Amino acid sequence: MKIYCYSGLGADRRAFRYLDLAPHELVHIDWIDHLKNESLEQYAVRMMSVINVDEPFALMGLSFGGMIAVEVSKHIKPEKLIVISSIVCKDEMPAKYKLVKVLGLHKMIPVWFFKHPTRLTNYFFGAKTERAKKLLTNILQSTDYAFLKWAIGSMLNWKNTQKPNCVRIHGTDDHILPIDNLPTHHRIQGGGHFMIVQKADQLSEIITQAIAQ
Repeated sequence: MKIYCYSGLGADRRAFRYLDLAPHELVHIDWIDHLKNESLEQYAVRMMSVINVDEPFALMGLSFGGMIAVEVSKHIKPEKLIVISSIVCKDEMPAKYKLVKVLGLHKMIPVWFFKHPTRLTNYFFGAKTERAKKLLTNILQSTDYAFLKWAIGSMLNWKNTQKPNCVRIHGTDDHILPIDNLPTHHRIQGGGHFMIVQKADQLSEIITQAIAQ
């Protein structure tokens, strides 16, 4: 079965490179340019065009991509919806980000935070191994900053209140979207926001089993 996947903010298909989901086929959907004043909900609709709905498929989203996958699942029905290191509705948004939205602080995020990753960047993303740090640096340095700023704004203004039927995987050490009391099916001990790289074997097993059920 094809598993269509959406990566996270500042990430691309490389975030999924260490997953082994055989015999399933992982199909990464690349980000497209956003339109002026486009909402997350509107953007998600445009991200559906490459999905073949004439055959069984699954949707998988990482971080921001998890929110996109949730929105897409409202319009087309996957066999499975898998959400990794993400939230599924606006009520789960951490209070600190709601404050960021009110104060408009997300509009002042400096480019260097992403273009020149530091120990602080690695801490927030949970990049602990050299492999993870190197990959994170490469991904962030190739990020489209205009898209990133739009995506953060659209995430903070996400309106969804519906909690979908999905498989949720979250790390206990996620500093970007803390697990706190989020309803999670699979808690990955020591997993940070970038655990899809550092805990790839564990996630691969969980995802493969979830698809089979």
